Amino acid sequence: MSMTPGLEHYVAVRMTERWGGTADVRVPGGNCWHCGTAIAYCVEIQSSVTGERHEIGTTCAEKLGLDIAQIKQRMAEKRAAERWHATRRQRHEAASAAPIEQPHGTVRRFLAGCYCLPCIDVALTAKSNEYAVATKSVIIDLATGQPARATIVDTRYGQSWRIDDGTWLTAHPRPKRRSTHAAKGYVEAEVPCLIRYGWRPVRGEPARYTETMLCPLASPLHDVWGTPIRRPVEHPSGS
Repeated sequence: MSMTPGLEHYVAVRMTERWGGTADVRVPGGNCWHCGTAIAYCVEIQSSVTGERHEIGTTCAEKLGLDIAQIKQRMAEKRAAERWHATRRQRHEAASAAPIEQPHGTVRRFLAGCYCLPCIDVALTAKSNEYAVATKSVIIDLATGQPARATIVDTRYGQSWRIDDGTWLTAHPRPKRRSTHAAKGYVEAEVPCLIRYGWRPVRGEPARYTETMLCPLASPLHDVWGTPIRRPVEHPSGS
């Protein structure tokens, strides 16, 4: 008679859900590798010796000595990721359903992608737990005097700005000399920005409470070195 497999050399990897049945009646769609019971909430475990993976139920995982705190953390990660995806889906559905003809100063128009000041103002009031205004660093294109599309990324040498046109600039700490950035056609400045807060899943790690900058709310007059930012002069047509 075969012996029940032991879990001495296994660690919890992640949580999964498996359901079967119909849309009206759902039944567990998985089986515990350890006891054979039908399970819906599965703990994926991996052998530290062979590397093989199996799925067991949460009850067996707790009874047989796996790290309960780790199991709960994996479940919290999964649920946080599900909430994030549900919120993102709801926001997308709301935006798709909100015609852009909605009047300015409404949440529906804001969710449809309108970032005019009246729409931002009403969103900051109605959804104060998701949106806020904060001063952030941005990259200014010296050719236009306007913020450029840029993202801060981690590199082996520290953080850098990655601009959409392929240009890279040192981020933290920024150069002591402005000319280091300006020679590439860009400078760094600080402006009030619209920020969205929320939980975001991170592959292989616990979900993080993060902030996403949606748009700057002004054009800065000076860069972080205190130098005025010049803007091209637009002449009326025909002049």
